[in-house]
Amino acid sequence: MNYCANIFRFDLSGLDRIDISRYPDGNTVHYTGIDAFDYYYGFITYWGSSIVAWFRDFSWQIQVSFAVILICILTMIVVAVRFYKNIKKTRAFEKEVADATEKYRDAFYSVLIQPDEPTIEEMEKLCGDTVDTIREYSPNVYSTILSSLRLELSEITLLPNVNFLCRFTGVTQFYEQNLINKRDILSTLQNIVTMSLRISEGLLAVYINHHNTNIRHMARMAYIICTETEPYRYLEEDLQEPQALWRPMMLHRLFGWLKETERQMPQFLVLASIMKDETTAAFLIEEIAYWGSPKEKSTVKDFFLSPMFKCRQSALRVVALLCDETQESAIIDSYEHQTDSLRCECLKAVSAINSGRQTQFFVDAYYGTSSKQIRECALSCMYNYGAEGRRRFEMMRTEIAGDQMGINLLNQIDSMAVLNQMRNF
Repeated sequence: MNYCANIFRFDLSGLDRIDISRYPDGNTVHYTGIDAFDYYYGFITYWGSSIVAWFRDFSWQIQVSFAVILICILTMIVVAVRFYKNIKKTRAFEKEVADATEKYRDAFYSVLIQPDEPTIEEMEKLCGDTVDTIREYSPNVYSTILSSLRLELSEITLLPNVNFLCRFTGVTQFYEQNLINKRDILSTLQNIVTMSLRISEGLLAVYINHHNTNIRHMARMAYIICTETEPYRYLEEDLQEPQALWRPMMLHRLFGWLKETERQMPQFLVLASIMKDETTAAFLIEEIAYWGSPKEKSTVKDFFLSPMFKCRQSALRVVALLCDETQESAIIDSYEHQTDSLRCECLKAVSAINSGRQTQFFVDAYYGTSSKQIRECALSCMYNYGAEGRRRFEMMRTEIAGDQMGINLLNQIDSMAVLNQMRNF
């Protein structure tokens, strides 16, 4: 009873303290300085003490449960506020990008595809605004626009004005500040490599040996773009490491840019010969068909009998793409030493070269195996091997008249060829 009375007296004293915010005549009391601190601090401590006193009589399980619920409510409020702010910020950014795209996209597109670098006056005329008005938009907005334009023009290896446009819009400085401040590192490096931007080599020094593999590889590709002194210093080391799926595609684009800018190309055959991973070695061999030197293209045959079967396959495909008749005899000589799948690659390579002298090679391949895969490939290559190949294909009908499976295979290939001709008509 005394305990309840004490609590009651405590509550009344607290209420008295709250009620003195007004004079008896109803005028409001204004607290300032230390008095204001004492009043509001006392108000908070009063309610805090009341809540603690109320929970003191409950078991610890209820107290913990209530605390967890209270923490969850506060967390959800914080998350909801942050989520709302992010949505608002994203929508504002998208609106800004849409406005800038509507105003300047066509002008930027025309500048990117023209061979000569425009002057500032020409840029103002194309955009229909002054430089100060154009730069009212944030560089991040222009970065988004230029990245989308670069992807749209991905069939063009070299865009000579992309560096000028990035400097004009402040995108280059924006990327450099990102690298200095270590903000959005991976996406910044990716944009630099995609657009083949030249930035200061010193800004890449921190990231060339970064602990994150993707950042390190991307920084080293950017280093190849930004320097002409030992650009391939790290290429061999990188290629010896496991490759992410995006890396061969990025390297293919990078090699194309290097070729267009008449930069010194890496030694693909040398690198392929020292690679431990056969997938990476095969990729380097296939790059010879696009960016290799004439000497490298003429010596791809050295990989026809490589210990790595993927390298053999890539070498045969390179010769097929190049239609190099000088390496046709090497393909035929290596045929007997290949697996069934690689023998099919040999047949396809000889058919792609299409010298017109190897019809008998397809006939021998058909009769010299029991593999349905090789027989079908040999007949298909024979069918597409010019007039002489078609004539020999029809002669096969008489020669294998007693082989119903062979006749069915001939009819199937003939029908598929007719269907393909009708589709392409």
